[in-house]
Amino acid sequence: MGWPNILDRFWFERQGCRWAQVGQGSNEGHGVFHKTTTGHRGQLPGYRQTHSRVPLTRGLWSWLGRVSAIALVAGLLTGCDAWMLDLVNQPRVAVGAPALVRDPYLDGAAAAKAQEMCVAGTVATSPNPARRYGGITSAAVHELVGAAALDPSVTDPVQREVLATRAISSGWNADPVVAQPRWDSIGIGQSVCGDRLIMAAALRDAPSMRVSGRFVTSVYAVGEVTRTNGLVYGTAKNYQGKTTSLLLDVYRPPVGPSPSRPLVVLIHGGGFVNGSRSDMATDATLYAQAGFVVASIDYRLQPQSTSAQQLTAASNGIDDGMEAVRWLKASASTYGIDTTRIVLVGSSAGGVIALGAALLDDPTPAGPLSALSPVPAAAVSTGAHLTPANDLGLLTIGATDAPVLMYHNATDSVTGSTSDYAFQTCSAVRVGGGACDFVINPGSGHTIGIGPDDNDWRPTLGPFVWQRLRLAALPQ
Repeated sequence: MGWPNILDRFWFERQGCRWAQVGQGSNEGHGVFHKTTTGHRGQLPGYRQTHSRVPLTRGLWSWLGRVSAIALVAGLLTGCDAWMLDLVNQPRVAVGAPALVRDPYLDGAAAAKAQEMCVAGTVATSPNPARRYGGITSAAVHELVGAAALDPSVTDPVQREVLATRAISSGWNADPVVAQPRWDSIGIGQSVCGDRLIMAAALRDAPSMRVSGRFVTSVYAVGEVTRTNGLVYGTAKNYQGKTTSLLLDVYRPPVGPSPSRPLVVLIHGGGFVNGSRSDMATDATLYAQAGFVVASIDYRLQPQSTSAQQLTAASNGIDDGMEAVRWLKASASTYGIDTTRIVLVGSSAGGVIALGAALLDDPTPAGPLSALSPVPAAAVSTGAHLTPANDLGLLTIGATDAPVLMYHNATDSVTGSTSDYAFQTCSAVRVGGGACDFVINPGSGHTIGIGPDDNDWRPTLGPFVWQRLRLAALPQ
């Protein structure tokens, strides 16, 4: 291969990119470098985000050497993303709208859409884009699709793809929706399909909430919150075989515009060994001041020295969390609860319970309240995941499972889990057709603050609750 051809390909790889299935289309028989994206806000599991390059000769790789080759590949991938993004951002820049950023999850979902269109032989938008790209929380989704012929008169296959990509993006840029300022992020996927290039893109309007007011900031004074302590929501046998009462506290704001208010169920941490519902009193009061009804629950605790005991403790805790949801639904008229707007918010072991109630089957479905579903409308966890349950085949996602928001440090300072390992829970949810938002907190740590006055409330936690509980539809 001569230097001009090498430079042509280097230019293209700096300027453009494509996602395709290995061995499909023009990738047949070509060497392919794979970069599978995981972590931050997620890659759609089951799809590999693949950056394809025209094969370089072994002599060139040898001449560059291993270090130079790695540096070259890193540069190619960065330039590839930037070029594709610049094409779509052109109409937005022209009207002063904020530039879109790439989202790895949307990239994977768009790549899957492009491949599906190739297989089907039909280029058409999805009947329900919000559902197709529903693995993360969005206020709205707009899908773009397109196809262009790979001009056979252009001898260089790389240049053919450049021209086809430009043709498709030109059509997209004519769509006035693309320039609307509401969109925050985008995913782009494409597939070489015989003699044409097929592309898909998804624009995402990230969830947001109002600046202030009910369900966002405090609208009541501390003294206006009514606290009812020690309510028995069930009984169960503890690790010693003794029947014990399960207790919760309810915090209620004054009756507002509606007699039924959304409910936040707070679940304390402590490794299933210690902790109490009173640990969450400050956050419970703050949520009630913002207009939520709040329940802070106790659950069964037990000493643990074996894996079996840990599994039992977690299973019992999840069972208790589900029973608490049932009891609160049954008591909705007494405490002014909107049973369609319940979110579980748990820290550490409490996060396991929140996720379990949202995603796992009820271990004890019988009982006096069995007619009531234990599934909340949404769940939030910090310092927790269900990856071991997924490894055991216990995590089966269905249409009735609740969307979840997971916070996890890059490395958990208590459990030792990495964000990659925790993210496998999120991956399983998305593969199963559920929705999971995943936020990585950099560095080492265990949990974050989960109250409405904590740092993550405004950017992620509050908008998630706002969107998933449909709070904009309630009188303010």
